[in-house]
Amino acid sequence: MRAGVPDQAEGYEHAWEIRDLPELSEFSEREQEVRDHLAARVWSTIEWPRALFDRAVVHMLRESIPLPS
Repeated sequence: MRAGVPDQAEGYEHAWEIRDLPELSEFSEREQEVRDHLAARVWSTIEWPRALFDRAVVHMLRESIPLPS
């Protein structure tokens, strides 16, 4: 176990390091933003689910929203 990391996180040590980055916010804090972005894409395009997923990922990366794990 790494100092300061709870036991249950041992398998996900990188997640703690990612969450500690100052420019990132928690996904749960910005989930509605991602949902709104995706909803706008659904209504304004005829993209397939895979393309919508890819666009949601691109949006989260551009906006410094970590992917949920």
